[in-house]
Amino acid sequence: MARTAHLARTIPAALGVVATLCTTAATAAAAAPALAQEPPSQAAPPDPYLWLEEVEGERALSWAVERSDATLAEFKALPVFGELEEAVLEVIGSADRIAYPSIRGDHLYNFWTDPEHPRGVYRRTTWDAYLSGDPAWETVLDVDAVAE
Repeated sequence: MARTAHLARTIPAALGVVATLCTTAATAAAAAPALAQEPPSQAAPPDPYLWLEEVEGERALSWAVERSDATLAEFKALPVFGELEEAVLEVIGSADRIAYPSIRGDHLYNFWTDPEHPRGVYRRTTWDAYLSGDPAWETVLDVDAVAE
């Protein structure tokens, strides 16, 4: 008897929740085509950060410099910064690094940066030259030269 009384109270409440969910779903489904047909100009507000896409724009460059300066200041405040910076620069500038190439046909290609080419060079060599231990690299694209 107690179980029947419990069900008598619970079932109407559950049915009410189901009815509410069905009504909400039906309303959303009916509104979807109307939303899809809105003109693009009314669909979304303009992007307030569109100015950042102007990579050479004065405002975007100023913003980037401000963010870089703030980040660098935080890094420099760390006690280990000087030591880590020195170690990283030594590794990056080392001529003893291993050139990890990509194989394309008869050539091996590699993107390389060093103190002479801070932006990098895309270069290639042959298998025989690479396996010799002292490969002669042919420059395919010098990013620093292109940037001048």
